[in-house]
Amino acid sequence: MKRAEATTVAGLGALQLVSVYTFDESDNRIQFEIPNVNPSLTQVFDYTFDDADNILTRTKSTNSVTDFVESYTHDEDGNVTSWSRSDTGETISVQWDDFDRLIRISSSSSGRMQDNRYDVNGIRNRKLDKNGNSSLEYDVGISMSASRPGSGASAAPSISYVSRHLLLGAEVDGTFQWFIHNALSSVTDVLNESGNVIKSYEFDEYGAPISVSGSGQAAPKTFVGGLSVHDDTADSGLWLMGHRHFRSQTGAFLSRDPIGFAGSTNLYQYGNSNPTTLVDFTGLALESGWDAFNVVIGVGSLGVNIYTGNISGALEDALGLTIVSDVSAPRFFLDSRKDFS
Repeated sequence: MKRAEATTVAGLGALQLVSVYTFDESDNRIQFEIPNVNPSLTQVFDYTFDDADNILTRTKSTNSVTDFVESYTHDEDGNVTSWSRSDTGETISVQWDDFDRLIRISSSSSGRMQDNRYDVNGIRNRKLDKNGNSSLEYDVGISMSASRPGSGASAAPSISYVSRHLLLGAEVDGTFQWFIHNALSSVTDVLNESGNVIKSYEFDEYGAPISVSGSGQAAPKTFVGGLSVHDDTADSGLWLMGHRHFRSQTGAFLSRDPIGFAGSTNLYQYGNSNPTTLVDFTGLALESGWDAFNVVIGVGSLGVNIYTGNISGALEDALGLTIVSDVSAPRFFLDSRKDFS
C-alpha cells in the first residue's frame, strides 16, 4: 500500500519539519504528528477505531499532555452521527436520510450549521447555510455548474463555474474570477478580471487550511477544486466531495463508500491514504491528478464532438477515455447515474 506516511514543510531553509502519519493494518490513521521548531510544542493526534473501521476517538496532546478528547458515535449504517469535544463541551450532531446522505449538521453551542437536499442521483441541489442563506445548485454539464440564491431574502451569491481540464474560474454576481491551481487541482490563487490576486489559499494534504489571505470573497471551490467539490468549511467544517462529506481533521469520509469494497477495503478512506498523489472528488472513485486531467479533457472533447457531429473525433475521444480511465473513472461514471432516491 503506497500511503503518504510523511510530508515535509518546504521553504524553511536547512530546517525541514516533517509531519508523520501512522496507520493500522486496516488503513485507519492511528496517529498524526505535527512538528514544531520548539519540540515541546509538537502536537500529536491519536485515533481509535472499532472493528468496522468506525472512528471512536481523536485525542490531541502537546508535550505529552492531553489537550482534548473528541468522541464519536455512529448509526447502524456506519454514518457518523456526532462528535463531542472534552475541552469545549460542544457536540456536533449529524442527521442522515434513508439513503445515507447528510441532511443536517448542528452544534449544541450555536444551533443549525447547514441543511442539505439532494437530487435523484445523490448530488446536492440545495443548501441552507448557518446564516439562513439558501442556495440552489445545478450541474449543467461536464464543464459547467452553477448556484444561485434559493430565495429573494437569501444573501448567497449567484455563481457560474467554467471548467476545462481544471476549474478555470467563475462568474460571481456578474464579475468574473480566474483560478490558479497546484498539481492536485486545488485553487491556490483567485484573480480578478484585471489579473490581480484577490485571494490566496494554502492547504495541507488533507485539505486543512494552512493559510488564507486576501480581501476577496471566499471561493466555494478550493481544495482539489473540481466541480463536484464544495467548500462548506465555513458552515459545517466539512468538504462535500460529490456523493460524500469529508472531514480534514480525521482525513476520512463521514459515511461508507456507496460503491462498497470496489473502491477500497476501508470504506471511509480518502485517496488510499495517499492524498499527495490521489484525489477523490466524487466520493466514489480514486484519480491521480494526471488521470483526472485526462478524463475531464476527454469527456469535454467527447461532448463537443458529439454535439458538433464530429463522429471520428468522438470515437477517438472514446478510445482515449477507455485507455486513460482504467478502473476508477468508469466506476464513477456508471455509479454516479444510479438512482439513490
